[in-house]
Amino acid sequence: MFDDSLFIYKSNLYYSHNQRSTQISNDFILDSNYSNLYFYNDSYYGMNVQIEKKLLNTFTLISGVEIEQSNIDSTQYHNKYSSSNLSLFGFLKNDFTNHLKLNGGIRLSKIYEKTNLNLGVNLIYQINLNNYFKVDLSISERSPSYLEGLSLKDERSSLLLIEYNKIDSAKSNLRIEGFYRVTDNLILNEALLRNNIIINSISRNALSKQSYGINISSKYKILENYFQTKDEFNLNTNLQLNFSSYDSLKNSFLPVVYFKFTPNYKFFVNHSALTIGINLLFMSSFKGMSYIPFNNSFLTNNIESGAMMNGIDAFAVAKLGNAHVKLSFQNIANSGYYFQPYYPMLNRNIRFSVSWSFFD
Repeated sequence: MFDDSLFIYKSNLYYSHNQRSTQISNDFILDSNYSNLYFYNDSYYGMNVQIEKKLLNTFTLISGVEIEQSNIDSTQYHNKYSSSNLSLFGFLKNDFTNHLKLNGGIRLSKIYEKTNLNLGVNLIYQINLNNYFKVDLSISERSPSYLEGLSLKDERSSLLLIEYNKIDSAKSNLRIEGFYRVTDNLILNEALLRNNIIINSISRNALSKQSYGINISSKYKILENYFQTKDEFNLNTNLQLNFSSYDSLKNSFLPVVYFKFTPNYKFFVNHSALTIGINLLFMSSFKGMSYIPFNNSFLTNNIESGAMMNGIDAFAVAKLGNAHVKLSFQNIANSGYYFQPYYPMLNRNIRFSVSWSFFD
């Protein structure tokens, strides 16, 4: 950061190596020359440079470049592959007035020998201190990965987000968000079966996918100063509705209804505070996307879950000076549920964590 604080320069070097291994059954092996201990390796290294400049006291410009080399080792499912990737990006922020803000960004990338263009614009209108309205529009492209097949067409998506946030003093907060996304050339991975066992996946382009929905979250202070001075009963809720279809057929990648209900009680002792409460979660039936570790892909599936609940989570969070202590007893009812097929969440379990800032 330069002395005038109007110009900031930042750069990074990075390296990442990943290895996954698993013991798989002989039914998965396509070539008898391979053992059933399967390894998958990939590595990435590169650098990025970014500058931030304040212009005319109202504009902030952020721009930069990223260079990356990716390497994928050969396995029984694919050959070795290397790719040099390059990205150029820019972001411009403008505070027209105290009530109106406009942001826009663009990213041009060369990934897997294909060029992607991503851009977006964001408008925020601050009605007053307690209310704002936001509109976000973006257009993006995604090239297929090497494992999906470079011959596939790029995905192209358009996304519209609309948000309204209302704060009623310190007693309530209401946020309503809506989204609509259209994706052309959607890349789907489907299972390749042998004797009803998944041995690989096949990727293809669907024609298009449409997704839309709404999310309503609220926080409401039901009571305060009930048992003692400066205590409060709060009720937090979150409701999300999701709808989608691809190739003109309805699908259920996500639950149509996702509802979370969190009543809690908070009280203060001097500068410390304790919050105790419970989390209740309900999800309607959905098919979801199944994760296949041996080739790092997400597959469509035809099995639909029933409606599920999280089995009730109880929690206590204490703020003791500058330390935060959290204790939670999860899945009290020992419910069998999952967010992604078919990786079930833990049965009854207790979690304890401490966060302490030593220099604050």
